[in-house]
Amino acid sequence: MQPSEWIAIISAAVAGTAGFWAWRSAHHAKKQVDAAVGNLKPEFTIYVTDPDDGDPPVRVRLDVRNFNRRRLFVDDITLTPGPDHHFSNEDNLKLLIRSARQPGVSVHIEDAKGLTIPGYNLSTPSEEQFDYYVSRAGGGAVDTTVRVTVDYHLGNDGKPQTWTAELKVKIAEQAYF
Repeated sequence: MQPSEWIAIISAAVAGTAGFWAWRSAHHAKKQVDAAVGNLKPEFTIYVTDPDDGDPPVRVRLDVRNFNRRRLFVDDITLTPGPDHHFSNEDNLKLLIRSARQPGVSVHIEDAKGLTIPGYNLSTPSEEQFDYYVSRAGGGAVDTTVRVTVDYHLGNDGKPQTWTAELKVKIAEQAYF
């Protein structure tokens, strides 16, 4: 191989590496600008609030944080429990009745339809928390999977979007007194 060929290969490799780093830098700069002007996607988090004890009913919390300058409209929240499980909520007796009547069947959260979470104010995100309790129709300790689906859109002209997550939940033996 001639020295000129080696120089051409090394030059091409350096140019390719420089191109990659330029693209990566532009990508991160765009993310920073989006954060500065408030064009970030909302953040959804689902977790068990008391993971150590597992005593039924187990509290599952859904956090919705809006980092966007536009309002977040929640169109629907759907909870899907494992077989023989149902949901309840301190504020919603109808949820418990619907869920207990058909364990393992998806439940739409009526209170969440039409919920509006305002845009952020001076870099402070707006947030909402939803607490639901998962319990088993029968006795015995068991692990189950809870599936949460949130349908939402941003602003008045935003296209519908969906966020879905699954969470493993350990439910301990029911203690009867």
